[in-house]
Amino acid sequence: MSSLDDLFVETAELDRELIGTVLKPYLVIDRSTLAIRPQARWRTASNRARIVAYLLARKAMRAHGAINPDAERVPPGQIINATGLPKGSVYPTLKELYEARPQAIDKDSRANYWVPDWAVQAACDILQEGNSAG
Repeated sequence: MSSLDDLFVETAELDRELIGTVLKPYLVIDRSTLAIRPQARWRTASNRARIVAYLLARKAMRAHGAINPDAERVPPGQIINATGLPKGSVYPTLKELYEARPQAIDKDSRANYWVPDWAVQAACDILQEGNSAG
């Protein structure tokens, strides 16, 4: 019962709870179609927050077993289609999020983007900042 024992946690379970709590004001996911259904916070969210919310939703889908792990990574075109954001906003925002410190998203050699497990907290922080600002 030392405080050292309290440091050891099940990261996957922590991430699932954190993502669910942080995403709920922004969106829900339709079980049958996996479509993103915007909620109240989505309507006033910045483009940056919407992109992060969408990518976290993909992570939630993977964690829930609704999509395979490779499907978590998405190209900018899919982000544009799913969020309705303009191309001219999505590309620079993805670049900014990828280059940010702490980094909130990652990309592979085919320019597919996702929130890696090690960046979940940074991505959630972006959305939580948006919640406290509004």
